[in-house]
Amino acid sequence: EMVKEKIDVLINDSNKIDNRLEKMKNFDPFTYKEIFEWNQYEKYVQVDNNDFILDLGCSKGYFYFKHADKNINYLGVDGSVDCIQDFLINLNGDDRPKLINAVLDKSKNILNFESMFHDNRVNRSLSITFEDLIFMINRKIDFLKFDVEGYEKYFLYENLDLFKKHVKKFTGEFH
Repeated sequence: EMVKEKIDVLINDSNKIDNRLEKMKNFDPFTYKEIFEWNQYEKYVQVDNNDFILDLGCSKGYFYFKHADKNINYLGVDGSVDCIQDFLINLNGDDRPKLINAVLDKSKNILNFESMFHDNRVNRSLSITFEDLIFMINRKIDFLKFDVEGYEKYFLYENLDLFKKHVKKFTGEFH
């Protein structure tokens, strides 16, 4: 009886994920293809079960949803409050991922920038340094995914030693 209940829960969870993915495919077809079909961020390194993932430029959450069934510990960071809002809508009550609405920068500040996915509407966001993120996380990052539209210099150039010390696997886009 208990095994049957656990199987029913797993099937129900799987159906919820499938329904959510179908909704996301229609929500942003290009990003869906980039993450799920083209495997853009995992051509050379892969997310493993139980990985701690830091997703810089998490956008609407597609990378999280691709790996949600792997018992990951996930922290997503995005400067666009609109993207974070879309991510929250896609979560549909799933409270496992942790999200931060901030822009990665070299210092703490309030920055203005154009949102890429919402008709280039100007956003204001708190900035956070890579060093502060590492301090807050306080553990090794198993998998770092980044797509931060030019801000990668703040962890790959200005904090390279910190990056090498705290990141096991990484992938991303350079701008």
